Amino acid sequence: MWRQAKGAGVCDGPRFYEELARVAPEQAERVIFMTGGAFTEQSRAFLAGTGLPCLDKPIDAQRLRALMAAMPPLGSRNVHAEPVAPTV
Repeated sequence: MWRQAKGAGVCDGPRFYEELARVAPEQAERVIFMTGGAFTEQSRAFLAGTGLPCLDKPIDAQRLRALMAAMPPLGSRNVHAEPVAPTV
């Protein structure tokens, strides 16, 4: 799932992020992940490896707005050159 608002996106799965990083890395640096719980070690490692914020569901709208407001300008982060293998 991907929702884009004010230049940031909310994503709840690694597969979409990996494809986004491949085709539009400048957008992938502006992802905020959301999860019902990163239960596996692979999921936790994937999220940690991106260096991007992650919110637990249910989403706290105030926290989401704060993260979106704090997003770096496009092109300011170094995203993965190679997509991370799917884990979920």
